[in-house]
Order: sequence, then structure tokens, then C-alpha cells
Amino acid sequence: MTASALYGIILDELNIPFFIVETPIHVYIVAYHTKNHINIESTGPYSGYFVYNQSMKRTFIEFFKSSRLIDENEYSDSSVDELFDKYYFYGNKISLTELIGIQYLNNAAFNILEENFIESHKNLEKAYLFYPSEDTKRLLYTYLINIISSLNYEKLEDLEYLIKLTRYSSKEYIKESLKSEFLKITETCLVNNDDPDYYDEVYKYLSEEICNDEYLKDIAYIYNYEKGRYLYGNDELLEGHSHFTKALELKTGDNEIQRAFLQSLKVILDQLDIIEATEIIEKYSVQFRELSANSDFIELRMKTYLLAAAKSFKTNNMKSGVTFLEKFEIIYTSNPDIIMKEYLIGEAYSAASVYYFKRGLYNKAKEYLNKGLDFAPENRQLRIGASSF
Repeated sequence: MTASALYGIILDELNIPFFIVETPIHVYIVAYHTKNHINIESTGPYSGYFVYNQSMKRTFIEFFKSSRLIDENEYSDSSVDELFDKYYFYGNKISLTELIGIQYLNNAAFNILEENFIESHKNLEKAYLFYPSEDTKRLLYTYLINIISSLNYEKLEDLEYLIKLTRYSSKEYIKESLKSEFLKITETCLVNNDDPDYYDEVYKYLSEEICNDEYLKDIAYIYNYEKGRYLYGNDELLEGHSHFTKALELKTGDNEIQRAFLQSLKVILDQLDIIEATEIIEKYSVQFRELSANSDFIELRMKTYLLAAAKSFKTNNMKSGVTFLEKFEIIYTSNPDIIMKEYLIGEAYSAASVYYFKRGLYNKAKEYLNKGLDFAPENRQLRIGASSF
């Protein structure tokens, strides 16, 4: 192969016309002038060269014609040289540049014998650069998969192989491979090495280099979900919840991230003023419509409205109190299967009753006690209040 390239360079420098023929098992050079072709046997120097003269060409073409491998029309319309070039040199005619690609392909094969996949992949990339072919592309893909399966991603440079994988067309396989590899990175960074900073670097690198939005979404989801879990487990609640929120934005209907999001939300809401908590709940109910079917979120909304209603009436904010109770009632009526703690209902409706009772609006006070009993018929606080009228 190297000798063929050398002969090609010499012939090119001497301005002697030539072409290179590639067969499945061999490469050879054919130099020619106006009448004869000369086969230069570069891989077997003892064979020297062979001249294809016109007599030999005619004999070959006549044989093909008599064997009906060449039809009459083609025989009549083409010259002996044209037919000989077409049927005798049956392999691919390649350029000197493409021959360089084949040389790199051979180098890659030797690398594989030594089980050096990384060096083999480098040579295959060079081979494809000089001689792009489907066979080389398939080999590149196969060796890339082998390299990726052996990586531990201790260096950011290793991620370049994942980036290369995203440039192929096997989308479903690539999606699953990317998710699998990124989960492997996650375990290494957050579980084994406790190194969230490097995990951030890895995510930043991939998010800047991957062009496919679908792949990016999968990586972003895993990153935010797992980083949220890591932070939450280390008592960094607000930042953890922020990552859960980003993950939920990517997969709103996913039950796993809904559970994590709501678990962190409950803890955060418990630390806030109840009126502020209702604002956050209402913001999320609009932002994440799919949560409207989540029983935990529905229960959390009702609890928040009841607590906000109780506080509003106790602080003489009747208008807000009424509004919060109305919101509770709408949700409760629409979700009869969800059981609400009766003491929360008792607190809210008793607070409303007391507010109206102090103002001499006794019928209104009794109305709220009875309404509360409709939702919590066994609540002792409401029953005692109603019996006093």
C-alpha cells in the first residue's frame, strides 16, 4: 500500500497519467499513454510491471462480447480502450488522496490487533477524511461504541467521544447511550467522588457541545433531577428545589420528578408565611398544569388555602379569608376522593365563624360552622360551635 502511494507520487511528479485500482484484497497502479496501459505491481516488486497492449485488449473485449457480457449497442458505441477500462479494471478507481485514506485504514486494523481502540479510532477518522466511505463510517461508529464503554470520564477531554456519538444518525440508540453514560458520570461524581463541581463542569461542557435539542433535554433532565437530589440530601433545600423545578419544566408529567418536586416544596412552604405560600402554590398550579391531577399537590393546595383562610380571618382580613375558603371548596368538591384532615377544616371555618360572631352577624357565623360540618362532620370544634346557637 505504501509502495503504491510512493509510485503514485512519483508518477504525479513526472506528469505521467495513472489511476489506482482498489479491489477487496488488493491495490495496484495503472500508468498509461495513448495506446497501452501499464500495470505497476507495487506490492509485489518481483513481478515488475505488465503492459496491456492493444492486441491483448481486443482479445479481452471480444471474449466479453462473445460471452454476452457486453451487448451489441455498447460494443458499437464505445472504443476498445473505453470497454477495457470499464470491464477489466473492475475495482474502484481511486485517487492518490483516497489511497492515503486506505493507508490509515490499514493502520487502524493494526491498532485493533493490539486492542488499542483509541488510536484505531484516530486513524479511522483520518481514513474517512481522505477517503469517506460507508464501510469506514461503520467502523468509526463501532470502534467509538467500544471506546465509550471503557471510559470513566475522569478528564473532560473524554467527553469528546460522547459528542462524536451524537453526530451519527442512530437516534434512538444514541439517546439511550447518552442517558446511560451520563448516569454513569452522575454516579461517579455525586455518589463515589462527592464532587458536584466537576459534575457541573461535565454538564456545562456537554450542553455547550451537543447540538441536538432532544439529546440536550435528556441530559438536562438527568442533571437537574440528580443535582437536586444531591443538594436536598445535603440540606441545601432552596437550591435543591430550584433544580427539581428545572427538571419538572422538562418533564412535567413524569411521576418521579413530581414526587421529588412536591417533597421539597412542602418543606419550603412550611418555612414561609402562609400567604406567601399560597402565592407560590398558585404560581406552580399555572406553570405546571399536569400537577392538577396529582393528589399530593391537590391536597397541598387545599391545606394551604385552609391555613391562609384561618390566618386571614384571625387578622381581620375577611375578603382574603372568604376567597381562600371558596378556592378550597372548589377543589374539594372536584376531588371527593381526596381526604382532608378535619382539624384543618375546623380551624378555618371556626375562624370565619368567630370573625362574623364578633361583629354581631350571627346567622353568617352559624352558616360557616354548618358549611364546615359539611366537609368535616366529625370535627369537634365545629360541632361545639354549632350547638351553641
